[in-house]
Amino acid sequence: MHVVEGRLAVGAGPGRGAWICPREACLERALAHGRLRRALRLAPSDGELVDEGVRQAWRAAIAGHGASSA
Repeated sequence: MHVVEGRLAVGAGPGRGAWICPREACLERALAHGRLRRALRLAPSDGELVDEGVRQAWRAAIAGHGASSA
C-alpha cells in the first residue's frame, strides 16, 4: 500500500509505502494502535475511517490475486 498526493493505493508505486503480507492477521497487526497510519503518514484524526478504507482496499487486492486471507 502507498499514499500519493493524499490518496491510498494498493501495490507498488511512488510515494510513501508499507508492505503488508497477504494474511488478515498481518493487516490487523499493521492497523493496531495506528501503526500503519503512522507508517504511511496519514492523519491520526481519521482513525477508524482510514482503517476501514485500508481493510477494503487490502481485501480487494487480495481477492484479485487469489490469495487466502486466513
